[in-house]
Amino acid sequence: MLDDCAREVAAGLDMEAIEKAAAVFADAIHVARICAWCKVFLGVIEGNPREGAITHGICEPCATEMEET
Repeated sequence: MLDDCAREVAAGLDMEAIEKAAAVFADAIHVARICAWCKVFLGVIEGNPREGAITHGICEPCATEMEET
């Protein structure tokens, strides 16, 4: 449920929307995860929000594209 709500907020894929989603859903043990390449929302994971409300990963389409190049 948390991921679905944050995904709706970040659907615009602009950094302002993603940062707002991260601020809403980050708490003492969770951070929002986004693709470092295309900025798509990847969910909320356990992490250290003191280091930032957003962490980065890579989505499947971007990973596939990187492997092909």
